[in-house]
Amino acid sequence: MLVEELHLDPEVARTLREQGIEELYPTQSATVPSVLQGRNMVVAVPTASGKSLIGYMALLRAASMGQKGMYIVPLRALASEKYEELKAYEQLGFRVAISTGDFDSRGDSLAGYDIIVATSEKADSLLRHSAAWISKLSVIVVDEIHLINEPDRGPTLEMVIARLRKLIPNIQVIGLSATIKNSAEIAEWLDAEHYTSEWRPVELKQGVYANSEIFFSNNERRAVRKIEEDVWSLIHDSLSNGGQALVFVNTRKNCESAAMKYRSQMRKLLQEDEDAEAVSDEELQDDLEEPGEMSSRLKDCVKSGLAFHHAGLTNSQRRMVEKLFKERKIKCLFATPTLAAGINLPARTVIVRDLYRYDSQLGSTLIPVMEVKQMCGRAGRPRYDPYGEAIIVAKNREMASFVLEEYLLGDVESIRSQIGNERSLRNHVLSAVATRLANSMGELRDFLALTFYAYQFDLEALEDAAVDALDYLRTNGMVTGEGEEFRATLFGKRVSDLYIDPKSAITLRKLISEFRKGKELGLLHGICSTPDMIPIYARNSDSEMLLEVIDNRSGEMILSFDDAEDDMLYLSELKTAMMLKDWIGEEREESILKRYGIYPGDLRNKAETAAWLLYSAEELAELSGSENAAEIGRIARRVEKGVSERLMDVASLRGIGRARAIALFSRGFRSRGRIAESTEEELMRVPGIGAQLARSILSQARRGRRTQEAKESGDSIPKDWFFDENS
Repeated sequence: MLVEELHLDPEVARTLREQGIEELYPTQSATVPSVLQGRNMVVAVPTASGKSLIGYMALLRAASMGQKGMYIVPLRALASEKYEELKAYEQLGFRVAISTGDFDSRGDSLAGYDIIVATSEKADSLLRHSAAWISKLSVIVVDEIHLINEPDRGPTLEMVIARLRKLIPNIQVIGLSATIKNSAEIAEWLDAEHYTSEWRPVELKQGVYANSEIFFSNNERRAVRKIEEDVWSLIHDSLSNGGQALVFVNTRKNCESAAMKYRSQMRKLLQEDEDAEAVSDEELQDDLEEPGEMSSRLKDCVKSGLAFHHAGLTNSQRRMVEKLFKERKIKCLFATPTLAAGINLPARTVIVRDLYRYDSQLGSTLIPVMEVKQMCGRAGRPRYDPYGEAIIVAKNREMASFVLEEYLLGDVESIRSQIGNERSLRNHVLSAVATRLANSMGELRDFLALTFYAYQFDLEALEDAAVDALDYLRTNGMVTGEGEEFRATLFGKRVSDLYIDPKSAITLRKLISEFRKGKELGLLHGICSTPDMIPIYARNSDSEMLLEVIDNRSGEMILSFDDAEDDMLYLSELKTAMMLKDWIGEEREESILKRYGIYPGDLRNKAETAAWLLYSAEELAELSGSENAAEIGRIARRVEKGVSERLMDVASLRGIGRARAIALFSRGFRSRGRIAESTEEELMRVPGIGAQLARSILSQARRGRRTQEAKESGDSIPKDWFFDENS
């Protein structure tokens, strides 16, 4: 179908043509006409077959009618990608926004936007804050809707969909999914039309490799020249034919060691390729200049034309690797399976090296078929590659036969609702009560009836579990009322707004009550013991040191080791708290990473979660009138910045993070006042501060000084405070 056959607004059609879209893919031709008529739609098709445009057309239709639309994604990185793509439509006069952070915000500023890109958690947060503009939504596009199946994020996504359908009965729902076994069931749940297909714009050949030969699922076979060992033979085969390779391995450690292993071979291959571009130091900028052994390894790999990608990288490191891979300057990328469900990074060849991974409860287990299919779907770049090859490595012919039958020819697993667990129900039942979506058993029953769980399993069983959740919330002072009627207390409402687990809030309430100056470690340990924090694993070799901390610093602890239900879990929580103590004690980041055996991304993640929990504790302390609120707040901001109290004045400037604050302080810039007295040239001598940042922080410091002087003299605040573009 040609774009002109859709009878779109001429400006919309022109914008599509500018993007090179003259003719729709078969998946789009079969679904877009119904989408433009306002019908619900569930589309389950392979990666790269044009799903996103189907959702975009629904959003553009709503925007052209003066209505709002929301595009919901599972990950922040994916939100950024979709936001950049949708920005292309702002030339039509529509306004596009992205919203992924700050869960304690009403999001009132989003009222002026036509299209909003958000993670499922942020969408849930906006619903909890009852943002007025939510009622104006006429369409939601749910990308990766099959992630309802995930135990952690699935319940939130499912509840967001159910709640929006409850609040806005006529809302159009577009569900986009990879090929799954029961996509028709999801369509029935949403009263939607269903479309599924195996078509993709680039032919995907899937095979299993064993004994120097690839056995494809279409019965073709191809020999691969053996070069040293199996994985490098496949990489060499792809790169020698002008492609890129994406190799999936099962752990972060294996991801890095594999990349390091092939550096020398990769350099040699690049030297033989006259068209290959080496990555320069300038291109790496500051993103790969962070301290630590891992950063050095990554930089060495990238300059050799390959890289590794996993959740232990910092955001800036991941963005740099993704950018260079898309520009084809990184020829081979080793990644953990999390990348398969993330951003769009296709390659000519996908190699799945590992089919097993370790589970703490089950030991070594096979990766689900759906996950492997997601990985394989990354093979073949539309408009660049004539075909894509997805190859699973097998150790022998027997294993190859198993892989062919189970993974390449077998069905993917069915999607199952995950909201029936205790944690998700206490969380989302409180949210429903706090926002007055459900203030009686009848209203709660009506809401739960809209969930996929109720459609798929049993509403009565879900209702019984919800009653247990209500009893828990009543017992702990978050819900009040007897019998059929109930409402949230002020405490319960604030817990829901803060987007923390009710069980976490109970721990925070104890910490607020018993915290005293000098119990900083106890406070940090307490927040690390909440369900919202995943602690760093304490190994047996850590036990002696941690038990010594407990003996020597028992007076600082608020939650006693003697009362712990699980000794090793307590030690893991204490280890995480010790790491945070070092973080705000200005220990060198490299030392922290080495001491606690973690990655830079883990450190940032734990610090971000801890800062949020401490902020929540501060808010709950203020609600209760506790005198501890101010001190808890100070610690929260120190954790956010990763500095001691002495650096907070400098670190609170926009653009100044931990490393720059320490660098400024060590060079004599120990306050905003001292910075205000300096020059741009002086500031630019500090490592990590360029001309633009020097200008910005100098402006902030001088403006702050004038504001303080104006307050002291009784004059009005200087006007340039209101007009600074960086405010």
